[in-house]
Amino acid sequence: MASMLMPNQGAVMLWLAFRSMAVNLSIALVQSFRRLTAHKQHPGADAETIEARFENEMLTVTEPKKPAVQKPQKKIKINAA
Repeated sequence: MASMLMPNQGAVMLWLAFRSMAVNLSIALVQSFRRLTAHKQHPGADAETIEARFENEMLTVTEPKKPAVQKPQKKIKINAA
């Protein structure tokens, strides 16, 4: 009956293989996340205007919107008949 409680060598090797694949996968996911969320410089970003709040276990970072650049008005010439 004691032999039923002890895993056999094949099961141990299978477990170790799965565990190493899971560790490799988690490392790859962390590296991908770091690449995706790497600091990217935004032109015109001003550190003094950015606000950050931590409330209700949520971090909120706010950057004010820049004024929209007005598009040049299109002039349409109309010929009167």
